[in-house]
Amino acid sequence: MTRRQQYAAALKCDRCGTTGSASFKENDGDDSNQGDLGQELLRIEGKFRAEAGRSPIIYCVRCGEKVCR
Repeated sequence: MTRRQQYAAALKCDRCGTTGSASFKENDGDDSNQGDLGQELLRIEGKFRAEAGRSPIIYCVRCGEKVCR
């Protein structure tokens, strides 16, 4: 079983300049997912929201732009 890693990523909206951060934890890998760990969102700081699900997409609340990490 793969060890989980936790990390933080800076967020910045390219459209309006809003900044913040997100904390993630990798999901455990096993034989069924062939090493694809995915990410579990732990927390978002700043004016951002995330869709539910594995490796969630994060959006800026101010302008709705999809934010790349």
